[in-house]
Formats: sequence, structure tokens, C-alpha cells
Amino acid sequence: MTQGVIASLVASVIFFLFGYGVAHAQRGLKLKALRAMWGPLIVHNRLTVVVSTHPGPHSRSTARVSLNEMTAFVALSEAVKGLGCAVAVVDGKCRLGDVIDDDLVLMGGPAANDITAEVWQRIESRLPFSFDLDRMTLSVSGRTYVPKEDQTGQLVRDYALLIRVSDSLASNRRVLLCSGCHGYGTLGAVVASIDRAFIGRLSKNLSNGQDFCALLEVEIQQRAISPPQLREIFILA
Repeated sequence: MTQGVIASLVASVIFFLFGYGVAHAQRGLKLKALRAMWGPLIVHNRLTVVVSTHPGPHSRSTARVSLNEMTAFVALSEAVKGLGCAVAVVDGKCRLGDVIDDDLVLMGGPAANDITAEVWQRIESRLPFSFDLDRMTLSVSGRTYVPKEDQTGQLVRDYALLIRVSDSLASNRRVLLCSGCHGYGTLGAVVASIDRAFIGRLSKNLSNGQDFCALLEVEIQQRAISPPQLREIFILA
């Protein structure tokens, strides 16, 4: 009986240590991926996240502060805090000059986020994509990406841009722009930026710290998005 108890205890300890080792290794890989994406953005160990706080101009635009954006903000905050980075949040009605100290994460497109609109004007000439704000579509080299609705008018596919730039604002401030055609795309861009598998695919096309512009696609079912898919990526000169 005693030998059986001891064997059981030993097996439990081995199982615990194995599980702990696996969890520790997985955490290490996740942090390594996050540093590949976020390292160039958190050199000051602080970020300001700018969320959209007024609705976009179209019937498919999200509300003043959408559930998608709040979900994205919570997920992003937890991820970068794991890297020792402090996170603040301000609303998109601010001006760029009001957030002069921190590097920025912009959630939402130029139609619904005033700071995004200011930054967009500064970087638009560098981007390979054009954003049609009237039709809410993205185009590049003759290819146009159009969000898809089902027969009932529900959005079932959205597109987004994930853009990292490091030299378009004063004082060498850095920006990560997560901008969907609609709110689901914005959520997808944020999810992609903290997902280890997606960052791994993205990193295969980048050298450390390079500025980039990526186009993503998400499918939508029952108001939930699929894992974001990388459709196109460009290095920004």
C-alpha cells in the first residue's frame, strides 16, 4: 500500500513538473513572438491606445464604442502588460498633439477615429493600399477587397490593415494602426498583433523592426471572428 502511495505521489510530481515545463515553454514562445511584434513599439515601456469613440459614417459602422473594440483593447492590454509595458487609453476625439509622449496604438479607421485620420494623412503616401471611405473597401495594384454580407445583410467577411510605422511622427514616435473596413476587421487586426502563430507568419517576411503594412481577412460567424488570415504584406520604405 505504502509503495503504491509513493508511486502515485512520484507520478503526480512528474506530471506536475512536465505540465509546468510545457506551460513555461509555451509562455516563453508567446513572449518571444510578442517581442517580435511589439518590441519596436515599447522602447519607452508605455503605450497609449486610441479607441474610436464616435460611430463611423455607414450603416455597417460600429456604435460609439463597440464591443469589438473593447474586446480588442482588453486582449491587447493583457498581452503587452506581460512584456512589462504600461498601457493608457484615450478616445479618438483627441488631437495628435494631445498625446505627445507615448508611442501609439490606433484602433479604428480614419472615418471613426480623429487621431487615425491625422496619422493617415502623414503616412498615406507611403502605403501601397488605398482606403475608399465611401464604399469601405481596400485596394492595391488593381485588386479590391470588399467586405461581404450574407443574404440577410449580416456581415460575414471583413478586411483590415495592420500597419507599423516608426518615423512618421515627431520625436521618432512609433505607431501601430489596426484599421478594419468595419469593427470586425479592427478586432481581427488587434487579435493578429498578439497571436503567436500569426506573428510567426508575418515575421517570415520581415527583418527585425521593419515598418510594414499587412492586409488581413476575417470571417464572421454569430458575431465572432475566425483567426485572421494574412492576405498581403508590404515593407514600408
